[in-house]
Amino acid sequence: MPHDWIIEVLDDLKSYAEQNRLDELAAQIEDTRLVAMTEIASLPETRRDMPGVPPSPLVRAR
Repeated sequence: MPHDWIIEVLDDLKSYAEQNRLDELAAQIEDTRLVAMTEIASLPETRRDMPGVPPSPLVRAR
């Protein structure tokens, strides 16, 4: 899924917050992660896979 990267970023941010005892931030990031997953899952199939849509210049290739 082309949106997996955003979930990975949120996971990394949550891990950082937890390791640094930023408990409220970690909780907020988890809420944000759940919202992101819900929104991504609710996208129509064509928008979820985004065929034919050029990559955003704001997102670096991995």
